[in-house]
Amino acid sequence: MVTGHWRAKLQRLIVVVGLLLKVAQSCPELRQCFPEAVVTVPCQNDPTLEWTSEPSDIDCSIYVSCFNAIGIKMCCPDGMLFNPDTLKCDDESNVDCQIEPPPCPQTTTTTMPDTTTALADTTTNDADTTMVTNPAETTTDLSTDETSTTTDETDTTTQPITTTEEITSTAAIDTTTVQQGPDLAALCAALSMDSLVELAYPGECSSYIVCLDRQYIATEVCPAGLHHNPILSVCDSPDQAECLDYICQNNPEGSQINIASINSCQRYYICIGNMTVERFCAPGTIYDAENGWCIVEDMDNPCVRERLPAPPQGVILQCTGENELIKIRHPTMCDVYYRCLNGRLWARQCPAGLYFDTDRAQCNLAEIVSCEVQQ
Repeated sequence: MVTGHWRAKLQRLIVVVGLLLKVAQSCPELRQCFPEAVVTVPCQNDPTLEWTSEPSDIDCSIYVSCFNAIGIKMCCPDGMLFNPDTLKCDDESNVDCQIEPPPCPQTTTTTMPDTTTALADTTTNDADTTMVTNPAETTTDLSTDETSTTTDETDTTTQPITTTEEITSTAAIDTTTVQQGPDLAALCAALSMDSLVELAYPGECSSYIVCLDRQYIATEVCPAGLHHNPILSVCDSPDQAECLDYICQNNPEGSQINIASINSCQRYYICIGNMTVERFCAPGTIYDAENGWCIVEDMDNPCVRERLPAPPQGVILQCTGENELIKIRHPTMCDVYYRCLNGRLWARQCPAGLYFDTDRAQCNLAEIVSCEVQQ
């Protein structure tokens, strides 16, 4: 039997152990993670073109999902810590966490003194005093029910004052100029072919527009932390998507460099400071990053192209002839999906480390996508 004395000690011990377990996890204000918040941090490991995970150095319940040395901060579910041995979120009891996370920020409430000056109401039942200043006449009105005194210089009258306010409107005329966005229909109409095309939304790396036969169909947005890749027509990592507003953002002012496209053999970019100029090689040639110019594509210098699988019968049956823009995932390949519109299908493949997210209808981080391969 546990006596009252030992029961009290045991309860205190349980409280202490509980506090030690919670030391490994910071307060909710500091746990801002994908997809609720996109926080990029540098990765410790060498750059690689594959998605990897590494532990955080400030919080055991946080880890970093890295691609090409740039990481996105991720949070383990409540009650779990990131296990550096398995590189997965694990039960707290299986993780030996030696990190004490930073404390919650102190919230300081400062009470400011009330400096509002209220106009004192000096009106009483016995006397009403009103001061009226006029460049031509100065009148002091001391009003009582019994006294009326008048002088040549100052008129002091005890008559009730009737004030007529002349309201002059000083409201500013609304001259706000509404700046119109890009003409999306014109962008689709300028295309040179009749097909389903996804164009980058001007000035927005995460948005894109869908055109069919040079007609505007819709505007879509990638999941948080991803950019639209206009070459592959999918949502992709910012380092791989090649958004024109992103490619040269870190190039120093006054510096000019050439950058080869990682998505197209015929495309390259010229960075002039942080301004991006897109260039294309002539037909039959590919860009050679080593020499910095376009060369003839031949057996010695091939351009490797991957062909996407044809849509299986199950996907074809889901794509009806109705005017509906939908996306259908490949039944056995988590990174392949098809766009369907008016009974026609277009194949798409998510970049490495991304799967097609059926909930968001976009490519997304593979580790947060539930993909069950159908047999």
